[in-house]
Amino acid sequence: VGAGLELLLGREQGERPEVHRVIPKSGADESGQVRRGDLLIAVNGTQVRHLTNTAIESLLKGPPHSSIACTLQRPPLLPFTVDIRCLPTLSTALDRLTVGLSSREPPPEAPP
Repeated sequence: VGAGLELLLGREQGERPEVHRVIPKSGADESGQVRRGDLLIAVNGTQVRHLTNTAIESLLKGPPHSSIACTLQRPPLLPFTVDIRCLPTLSTALDRLTVGLSSREPPPEAPP
């Protein structure tokens, strides 16, 4: 069970993950505060800039109805924190990281 975010990770060292898509009816969607293009700064207080894809995926998952504190930034605004509920209706496969898109182009569509 996850937060309901699809992220883009750039190839450059230290590049911040960017929200590519908020999964409909997910905790992130329900919060009404997460948008495409937001940069992910931290999850539950852990900075994500230099973490591996697997580590970030792990941080974005939790037991059903638990809460994940995501610190985001929507440049040029200051970072803000959103509490996102993990909803049991979502598959953990919905928290995907798309790697190697430093140009921030959208990833290819995932098969249904």
